[in-house]
Amino acid sequence: MQRKLVIFLGLFLFGLILCPKGSFAEDTDSTTNAVNFASGSSYDLIDYNGEEQKVAVNDDVTLTLTGWTDATKTAVKGILDVQTSSSEETQNITLKVTDVLQHLVTADNQTIYLRIDQADSFKAESVTPQNLQNQNTVMTQNDNGTSIEEVKTVDEYGTVINNQGYKYYKTDGTNQKVEVTKSDYDALNTPPSVTYTAHVQSYGWMSPVSDGALAGTTGQSKRMEAIKLSIKNGQDLSLTYSAHVQSYGWMNEVSDGQMAGTTGQSKRMEAIKINLTGTQAADYDVYYRVHVQHYGWLDWAKDGEPAGTQGYSLRMEAIQVELVKKGDPAPGSTDQPFIVKPPSVNYSSHVQSYGWMPSVSDGTLSGTTGQAKRLEAIKIQLKHSPYSGDIVYSTHVQTYGWLKNVSDGELSGTTGEGKRVEAINISLTGDIANYYDVYYRAYVQSYGWLGWAKDGMNAGTQGLAKRMEAIQIKLVPKGQGDSVSETDAFKKAIKVNPVPEDPADPSSTTGNSTTNNSTTNNSTTNNDPTNDSPTNVSSAQERLVSSVSFPVYRSYDELADYQLNSTIYNPSYTRYDVLGYGDKVTVLSEENYAAEIQTADGLVGWVQKDYLVNSLTDDMWLVKEGRTLRSSADVTSANIGYIPSGSMVYLLDKVTTSGPTYTEWYYIQTQSGQKGWVWGALSTSGNQGYDLIKYEASKAGTVTDQVDIFTPLNTMADVTADQINAFINYKTGGQTTVMTGMGEAYLTAQAQSGLNAIYLLAHSGLETGWGTSAISNTKYNFYGIGAIDSQPAEGAYDYSSPEGGIIAGACWISDNYVIRSWDTDDTIPYYQPTLDSMRNDNSWHQYASDEAWAVKIGYFMQQFYDFINQ
Repeated sequence: MQRKLVIFLGLFLFGLILCPKGSFAEDTDSTTNAVNFASGSSYDLIDYNGEEQKVAVNDDVTLTLTGWTDATKTAVKGILDVQTSSSEETQNITLKVTDVLQHLVTADNQTIYLRIDQADSFKAESVTPQNLQNQNTVMTQNDNGTSIEEVKTVDEYGTVINNQGYKYYKTDGTNQKVEVTKSDYDALNTPPSVTYTAHVQSYGWMSPVSDGALAGTTGQSKRMEAIKLSIKNGQDLSLTYSAHVQSYGWMNEVSDGQMAGTTGQSKRMEAIKINLTGTQAADYDVYYRVHVQHYGWLDWAKDGEPAGTQGYSLRMEAIQVELVKKGDPAPGSTDQPFIVKPPSVNYSSHVQSYGWMPSVSDGTLSGTTGQAKRLEAIKIQLKHSPYSGDIVYSTHVQTYGWLKNVSDGELSGTTGEGKRVEAINISLTGDIANYYDVYYRAYVQSYGWLGWAKDGMNAGTQGLAKRMEAIQIKLVPKGQGDSVSETDAFKKAIKVNPVPEDPADPSSTTGNSTTNNSTTNNSTTNNDPTNDSPTNVSSAQERLVSSVSFPVYRSYDELADYQLNSTIYNPSYTRYDVLGYGDKVTVLSEENYAAEIQTADGLVGWVQKDYLVNSLTDDMWLVKEGRTLRSSADVTSANIGYIPSGSMVYLLDKVTTSGPTYTEWYYIQTQSGQKGWVWGALSTSGNQGYDLIKYEASKAGTVTDQVDIFTPLNTMADVTADQINAFINYKTGGQTTVMTGMGEAYLTAQAQSGLNAIYLLAHSGLETGWGTSAISNTKYNFYGIGAIDSQPAEGAYDYSSPEGGIIAGACWISDNYVIRSWDTDDTIPYYQPTLDSMRNDNSWHQYASDEAWAVKIGYFMQQFYDFINQ
């Protein structure tokens, strides 16, 4: 009976290649070679040189090697001959040249083991391994501490007796190598994935997406309202995330599949922050970007950075999220993932006479300038800040000093007490202080705008009794603002001490004037009263009074605020003191249009500084109506000359005598040097004004930009509309008012009325608060014409346009005051050509009830002159 030979060839990695004759079984697992080579067994170790050779495997089996299969010498052709007592079978075979032990299994279950190597000479021997060892070869080594190793059993001849296949390892928490299953290894080396789903307006929860896919919608104007995110295939990796939601702001952080945002409330998501946690977070970054209303796709954020918008009320519409290995490039641009509206600082001040002013923000002026109004309290708060933290502030208040810190819209200062704020400090706290500096500066009585302060520095004054009148506050990105100096922002000036009088100086004996109908102490009825009254001063701080009736006020505020020094508004008011012409004072300090002085008898108070001079003969006075020059202050005294109408004289002294008529007498000196007394009133009946007024005759009818309270107002200014407009903008702090852009109107008013445009501008600024008053905005009345104290709005003249109010009002002032014609009935010269005479004409036909009206306008005129010449 013919026996069929079945040969099984098993080879590690390569296997055994058989010719197509016969049947055999081949091991298909290329990673193992289960030869079951028993301990103590032998195999044929063959060194083959390419020649035909025979190897007697055993008594029944002979292997004939016939040559190389090709030039590579990686395989050998052979013939296997198997003999039994009853038959003989042969089979053509091909054997690989390899270090792996090969085995052949015949049909009668004989197992033959062999190994073939290439050699220069043939050798075949049967060997029995005595020393078997495992040999590990690392096939894959991963950064996460996992690896694949091939494990082989090798004898002392280098023959691979058994290939145990691949083993899988990881590194545990103690940094030890631990064997794991292939499935565990695959899980450890499968990249983690991020999965997320969005809750969208109209649609609800949408299908989950992963790894950079779009969740949400674009082009449909649908808001994202909520989101859930989770990690798949993460070994120790989780997500935390927070949503910025309409009305709520940043909501609490959630994690791994929890909802961030809201549902059922129709609230839009506006921004999101996503972060990784766990040990694998050291290996990955989470990147995300959002699609936002109006902007579309913003750039990519990562690892807890905000993405979206804040402060603009814009909806998120879609999102993409993906994990990226640490160090790998971002999915796209990372320049602008988040658009945040910068924080704003809002503030409102409580101002004398006005109360709480409208809230302003970010560097806009709050308060007033040029109106001598004290700032009494302030409220400051931050708006739409993306950062935690507060704005904290304290004010230094008259009588009380520094008040305790308050914050975020609380009141600092006082209301209803008439107390001035003198200084302030402001600072930021919390996270916002890491991103912004707070800058602020104060507008202060006497000084104007002081320098900028920042971050808790003091701004204003202390110990000087100076009121703050306005403030500007702004936020500046951290470290990007200009440098500041507290010495520029905060003043603690030392008051000048009065200069003691020299007892040996006969001029020090002058005193103060007394009430009307009695002769003043600083003059007599002698022919030359200058023997007793000085006409000049020698000290730098000394001045002489050049007003015939000169009020002294207790404080700057009392001088500046006519409601404080008028019995109309303040019935209990009493005059502090009144000085006479030629009285000597010592100037202690100055601010704006006022001076703090000390009188010869030690009284300290405030006066209008324009009336203080170094010498009584520095200025000249206009005689409006001709007068007889007399030898003494008496209408019955000798006639020593005549002073014609329009004459310019020096005023050396002024007295008020007793009697029913002819009580106002002026001691003058003509330009030729003649001295004598003239009666100084315009009429003996009633109060008809002064006949003599201080007057800069040389400027009358000329072109001049230097205008003061004694300058004839029928002069022309050589200025441009642009200069006027720039000054208006400066005085309003950049705010647009009804005066803004009116430069051409003032030049037209000058041309038509004959009055100086600088005066008209300054007059308008005072009367309207630089275009903020009610009558300037509703009636275009810029000069307060017809606005009497009791009913200013009702009586004020009404004009059709801002330009019309400026021009027509100027013509009205010209006709009714400055160049007013002589009275047709009694030929009295009523004209009042200067600011001084318009206000201080013996309480007759005065333009304003405010005693400081003229010097306030004069101060603005000087400011304008300085402004255009800077």
